[in-house]
Amino acid sequence: MKLVRESINFERRLNPKHSIGIGKKFLIDEWFRTWAPDVRYEVDDNLNIIIKESLNLNNSSVKELPDNLTINDGLYLDNTPIKELPNNLIVKNDLNLSDTFIKELPEDIFVGGSIYLSGSKIEKLPKNLKVNKNLDLSKTPIESLPDNLTVNGFLDLINTPIKELPKNLRVDSYLDLRKTNIERLPNNLKIEGDLILSNTPIKEIPEGLTIGGNLFLNNTKIEKLPRGLTIGKNLYLENSSIIELPKDLTIMGNLYLNKIIKEIPKSAKIEGEIIS
Repeated sequence: MKLVRESINFERRLNPKHSIGIGKKFLIDEWFRTWAPDVRYEVDDNLNIIIKESLNLNNSSVKELPDNLTINDGLYLDNTPIKELPNNLIVKNDLNLSDTFIKELPEDIFVGGSIYLSGSKIEKLPKNLKVNKNLDLSKTPIESLPDNLTVNGFLDLINTPIKELPKNLRVDSYLDLRKTNIERLPNNLKIEGDLILSNTPIKEIPEGLTIGGNLFLNNTKIEKLPRGLTIGKNLYLENSSIIELPKDLTIMGNLYLNKIIKEIPKSAKIEGEIIS
């Protein structure tokens, strides 16, 4: 993303480098006058731009942002025609790119809060992306996620073409996979909140799965659960294909049965109610 034009005129009696700096500063000021006239910002000697508050350009016709931009709060570009983000972008709170034409995020991007990409054209995420809060990828064409991804909030993949999850994925809130083509889960998947697999073609759950919240298996083709499965809250099996339950199953909440299972193992630990 470049806001520098070849038509910058050199100011007389100044060296070219200093003159170009003046031209860049003028273009930066012009950009703010056009798109964010009431936003407080400053430009340092290296032409780094610091916005002291949030930058909300939702539903505007903005097509580009200046390079070397630091925003001390959130950046909101929902429903804009913007197609790419600038280099050296730092957003200290949330980044909202919902319903944009963005196809990928820069490798050097930093976002301190949530990343909302619902309805965008996103196809690729940076390999070393750190998601400090939520990551919303619902209704996007994304097909894969980087390995070793940690999401410190929820991960929403509703209505995406994704078929499998990356290695060593960790989600500290819920993981929603409804209306995806997910066929299998990685080993040692750790979900601190809910795991929602309803209405997916998945057929089995691997051993070593850790779920801190609810497990939703409504309308799935899964026929059995792995040994040693522990669920932090409720297990929902309505309209599922589960035939039997493992003997060492632990459910800290309620068990919502389907019409297939006729017997609960005596050794299974169910803290809440059994509801059929």
